[in-house]
Amino acid sequence: MRALLVTVVMPAVVVSACSPRSPHLVWEGRGDAKVVSVEEAVIPLPEVAPGVRTGPWASTEDATFQLLDAEAAERPHVHDDHDLTVVVLRGAGVLVVEDREYALQVGDVVHVGRGRAHHFHPHGTVTGLAIYTPRLERSDYREP
Repeated sequence: MRALLVTVVMPAVVVSACSPRSPHLVWEGRGDAKVVSVEEAVIPLPEVAPGVRTGPWASTEDATFQLLDAEAAERPHVHDDHDLTVVVLRGAGVLVVEDREYALQVGDVVHVGRGRAHHFHPHGTVTGLAIYTPRLERSDYREP
């Protein structure tokens, strides 16, 4: 029995302990606390363009938090009235800001100041948490 434990069970425990856990989103802001895995959080997101789903996750008086799930490239665009900070939660891709390219992957954080033309090209499906400051009260998206 001990041999079975060492040869079968122990390696499974080591592998499961080493495999990365899916990121979770934890909210301890205004309203009820919530914890949800990224996989669960993206399920209800509506498609806003072919291959792009996005929707609100939370907000404060000063910021709006949106989830983005994309498998298609964005068109170049500008946010005139908001700064944008994105945390990459799943996947990888290339962000283009003005004439600079940045290879992004899970865990990377990018900040794009208002008025800067940018667009993202995912490699497969990419999920990110977008933080708009100040809080979004209306659409702030235009093509340059």
